[in-house]
Amino acid sequence: MRGRDDRLVKVAPVQERYGPFRAFLAQESDEEALFEKLRRSETTGRPLGDEDWIEKLEKATGRQLKPQKRGPKKQTGKDN
Repeated sequence: MRGRDDRLVKVAPVQERYGPFRAFLAQESDEEALFEKLRRSETTGRPLGDEDWIEKLEKATGRQLKPQKRGPKKQTGKDN
């Protein structure tokens, strides 16, 4: 990417999500770990980004996007 739109790419959404893509790729020194994060994000359908960005998405969409604790949920109410 050259940092500007062309016929195939709109740059703004990528830069909004990741910032400069070159810096995003440089964050992870272990290439295999980076690709594992990308694969895991694709598999789970969860967004890949920093915590602040995911929190903004949660507020904008009204959906919970961060992983939650696994297992049965704690029961609340008088029937416990």
